[in-house]
Amino acid sequence: MPGGGTSTVLNQTYQLNPGREYTVVAIGDVDTAGKTLELKVIENSDTHVAHGYGRVQVFHGAPDAPQVDIYVTAPNTDVNGVSPNLTLNYTENSGQIDLPQGDYRIRVTGAGSKAVLFDTGSVPLASGDDWLLTAIENVYPGSAAPIALQLSTGKSSSIVLDKDTKSSVRAVHAISTAPAVDILQLVQNSSETLPLITKRPLQMLIRVMPNLMSQRPIKQTHCSAAISHSKKPKVTMLLQWVC
Repeated sequence: MPGGGTSTVLNQTYQLNPGREYTVVAIGDVDTAGKTLELKVIENSDTHVAHGYGRVQVFHGAPDAPQVDIYVTAPNTDVNGVSPNLTLNYTENSGQIDLPQGDYRIRVTGAGSKAVLFDTGSVPLASGDDWLLTAIENVYPGSAAPIALQLSTGKSSSIVLDKDTKSSVRAVHAISTAPAVDILQLVQNSSETLPLITKRPLQMLIRVMPNLMSQRPIKQTHCSAAISHSKKPKVTMLLQWVC
């Protein structure tokens, strides 16, 4: 809480049994009237991942997302030619799925649809990996995807964004003694441009695809800078322990 205070918002009691692994996920919306936080307990057997395999479990933790189909395939597989591996509603989780180590691609569509809403691109699954993938509301700029994935290993967590998520580059003219300057184009094969920056503290923000950087002068017209936006905060927190 602000100022270092504390406030109990969730308080539940569970029976924990030996030989089981428990993951507790706090989910919900903290900024919408009538919605509250809740706890989801995911229970699995405490088993090792076989050599040469990785383990994946998926949890639908995005409160504003409807029922979805989930495809876990080889990177070049066309979803139009295969059936979904999973169909989940909000707060539902899959079982633990053991897959041979290798490169996979995770795509999410609306239930019964082939229109891809989220696409990880190719991701490597190594031998011994043990993942919990939680679908969360996308609050990150640079992407129109409605969700992101929170990848938890039991030791750390990270966010997996849609493969087409753009990075942000901010250009600032902060030298008071310098004249007007040209800004370099940063996106390969793109028509995005920035206008001439003439004085401080003018600054612009553009979205660019990661790893596609070049340096070419741009025209001084047709500003297409994207402005950051914010969304209501969603909460996804995970605690994991083994009995």
